[in-house]
Amino acid sequence: MAITFSDVLTCIRRFLRIIMVVLNVIGALCGLAILITGAWALVGESTLIVIAQGNDEKFTGVPILLVVLGVFLMILSAVGIVGSIFNKTKWGRVLLIIYAITLAILVLMEIIGGVVAAVRKDDVAALFETSARATFDGYTTNPNNKIVWDNFQIALDCCGIQNFTDFTNKPNGTVPESCCNTIVVIAPDTCVGKNYTSPPNQLKLWRVGCVDAAKNTLANYLAAVAAVAIIFAIIQIIIVIVTIFVAAEKRTVKYDTMSPGSDKIDIQDAAESS
Repeated sequence: MAITFSDVLTCIRRFLRIIMVVLNVIGALCGLAILITGAWALVGESTLIVIAQGNDEKFTGVPILLVVLGVFLMILSAVGIVGSIFNKTKWGRVLLIIYAITLAILVLMEIIGGVVAAVRKDDVAALFETSARATFDGYTTNPNNKIVWDNFQIALDCCGIQNFTDFTNKPNGTVPESCCNTIVVIAPDTCVGKNYTSPPNQLKLWRVGCVDAAKNTLANYLAAVAAVAIIFAIIQIIIVIVTIFVAAEKRTVKYDTMSPGSDKIDIQDAAESS
């Protein structure tokens, strides 16, 4: 029996269905990872979020956004998987159409969000610095703020908002152990209570302010995220095209004709299965 163009398209669609299922399983796992990250930040109070929120709630919505995004991606991936498996049914094609439209809207939102983030990044940095100062001002009066800032300074190898003078300029202010440069100083207590107007003693401290350290860290992460987002957006566009192609597959019924020596033929089923 000769292979027809319709047979080739059928094979391609079956292969693409498998690819879609695999990609959506990966998408569901990514959604689960985002959900767990958001839940961890929400329950465990991420150090960066606590520092950034200051005296208001500007940044506390970030973990909630991650949780919602994770759930959304898991549901969307489930719709794509079910639609791909049952693409020959009417409701399966409806799911694929909903999936394709939603994914296209998501790609558009990613592009708009990326442009807005690039344009407003300086405003976000300024807002972070303002909020961080609010928590820093409570370093000596709020034990929770002290713990968070000490962990922050140790993690990012930084000291104060701009530098160590943010501590020394406070009334009776002293530089904490968390500002000690662990590369130069072996024992933290050897850098506490020194005269930091002396350049040699200044070398015992982290010289970078935590706002600049946070900006640099975020910039490195965002560069990697931007590259991944571009690749992800391209993959999403391809998935939208593939979804439309798979959704266009019609249900076929194969049967043998009664005439002797006749081959099997494909007849388009006029009645769509429900």
